[in-house]
Amino acid sequence: PVTIQSTAVTTGASWKFTVPASKGGKYFVSAAALFESGTAWAEGEVMRLELYKNNALYCHLSYQAAFTAASSGFSMFVTGSTVIDLAATDYIDVRVYQSSGGAINVDASGDYSHVSICSLSG
Repeated sequence: PVTIQSTAVTTGASWKFTVPASKGGKYFVSAAALFESGTAWAEGEVMRLELYKNNALYCHLSYQAAFTAASSGFSMFVTGSTVIDLAATDYIDVRVYQSSGGAINVDASGDYSHVSICSLSG
């Protein structure tokens, strides 16, 4: 197992993972996000789960569209994973996007919304 320095992760609303010195290589990234219910979704509105590398979009981990209109009480969930090559000092973060036009909270319990990052290199 690789022990990551506690300074590798910046926490809070603008969190990020920075690859420590001499820890570059392949990383497995898995993420999930649950938009809480309480807002109606219209047909065709979407949510995306995106992985950013050094503040540039690297890939879409997941894409979910509301196929029919839903009243309040309908939650949308996205999850995805990928393998990414990272060098020392590269940083990554995961972001969510939704097109409902209103503010929708992401579940903050950790039960449904989370990020996991694992080194696959030595």
